[in-house]
Amino acid sequence: MGQAAPAGWYADPSAPGTVRYWDGGAWTEHVAPAPTLAPAAVAVATGAPRTGMTTGARVLIVLGIIVAGFVVIGILAAISIPIFMNQQHKASDAEAQAAAAKLGVAIASGLVENPSGGLPQLSQAADGTVTLSYDGGWSETLELPTDVTLGGASGDAVGFCVFVLSSAGSGFQYDATSGASPGTCGQGEDLS
Repeated sequence: MGQAAPAGWYADPSAPGTVRYWDGGAWTEHVAPAPTLAPAAVAVATGAPRTGMTTGARVLIVLGIIVAGFVVIGILAAISIPIFMNQQHKASDAEAQAAAAKLGVAIASGLVENPSGGLPQLSQAADGTVTLSYDGGWSETLELPTDVTLGGASGDAVGFCVFVLSSAGSGFQYDATSGASPGTCGQGEDLS
């Protein structure tokens, strides 16, 4: 046998629109009209459902997303800036190594043209051009990248070495016997 409903007012099954009191075991003679909702209660009941999130909570969520965005941007910058700087350093060094080779080949060619004159005098203008002045008034001008600085030259017509410095401070040389390589013709690396 099932459990009986607890005592209370229930819709009267024999008279729609009314409620009857159930004493927990049987219906009593107490009957009343069924309650109706007031118009204000109906308006509240049919209004938009509440999400339970306050405006303050929404503001905190938005601020949290903004802060997280800045943190992500900061992390990406911390990773990408050193990579970018390293690539710039490598590009500067590659330009300087190419400039040392260009300068060395020009000196070697000039010595073939003028073998008795010895090494040319080297000078660099503000625009980066380097002038090679040989004995006898003959000269040649080479355009080098503006961020490459002429370091110097040493030796003679048979074995010479010329070097340049990159904007990153690295030295690159052209040696008549071994070609282009990192270095400063034995003049030390601290030439800044």
